[in-house]
Amino acid sequence: MSKKTIKFIIFLGLGIFIFYFLLKNVKVDDFKMAFKNFDWRFSFSAFGIYIVMNIFRALRFNFFLENKIGFKRFLKIVFLYNFWNQVMPFRSGELSYLYLVKKNKKVLIGENLASLVAARVFDLLVITLFALAGMFFVFKKGAPAFDINSWLGLGVGLVIFIFVSVIFLNKKIGVFFDFFLKKIGLLRFKIFSFLLERLKETLGAFSTIKSVKRFFVFLGYSACIWLVDFFVIWSMSFAAGIEVTFWQAIVSTSFLLLTIFILPFQTPVNLGTYEGSLTLVYLFFGFEKNIAVSAGLLIHIQNFVFTFILFIFAYLFMKNGLLKKT
Repeated sequence: MSKKTIKFIIFLGLGIFIFYFLLKNVKVDDFKMAFKNFDWRFSFSAFGIYIVMNIFRALRFNFFLENKIGFKRFLKIVFLYNFWNQVMPFRSGELSYLYLVKKNKKVLIGENLASLVAARVFDLLVITLFALAGMFFVFKKGAPAFDINSWLGLGVGLVIFIFVSVIFLNKKIGVFFDFFLKKIGLLRFKIFSFLLERLKETLGAFSTIKSVKRFFVFLGYSACIWLVDFFVIWSMSFAAGIEVTFWQAIVSTSFLLLTIFILPFQTPVNLGTYEGSLTLVYLFFGFEKNIAVSAGLLIHIQNFVFTFILFIFAYLFMKNGLLKKT
């Protein structure tokens, strides 16, 4: 049995354990009541907002690659990529994006990878800032167990450090790795020479957003994506019977997203981790256990259904699909 198979079994088992632990502490009647009281109006609204979020994602990727693929094709890529990224374990779904973009000969390997890496870097930083802002407004009237201003300062410092290092100092990073690998003699091996070239290509592609205008446009797209996503989760939570304020929705969504980003593993369909993250936050906000668990499950179901519908739409029903040569 290979190491990957063993890891898959372990993480799948962990996800199932978390999922079972959550269900174990909730009565069947509570789930029946939650499904009975499910508000489809908010769910339909969430689906519409979810489509808008994906439009912003497609615009951002297309902007980074300077319209080499086109917005319509990128929208299909996003629909397909979202599904595979959600259901595949170990973040292997990220490879689906690289594969779908690679079908276009105009995009270099480094540009392709850089567009995904840049998106992830901006996403992490924007979500962190939103999380800090959400905690500030949620806890400003209370007495939190930590100094919110210190965390906010740490977040801002992290943003500045990563932006300056990756985006504005990308050439120096490439030069450093070139010097370091030559110094220790690893460039004699083809694999390290290949990886170094791919790294330079990737870092070089970041220069496309090095200008002040492109930097803020890309940052603006990223902020819009996650601001809209907060409205998606907010609407889904109301559909599931969880009435939270907008800033509480930001805190709960940010905690969920950061958990998925930071965890060194990803269970298939985010089983267990998705429901568990939301349940913890809702419990912290004072909701009863049965309500928090039921809502976490219903929100995850909605999210998966939205993703699956758009995946089917992109794969089967859109004309000039990605299976044809671009």
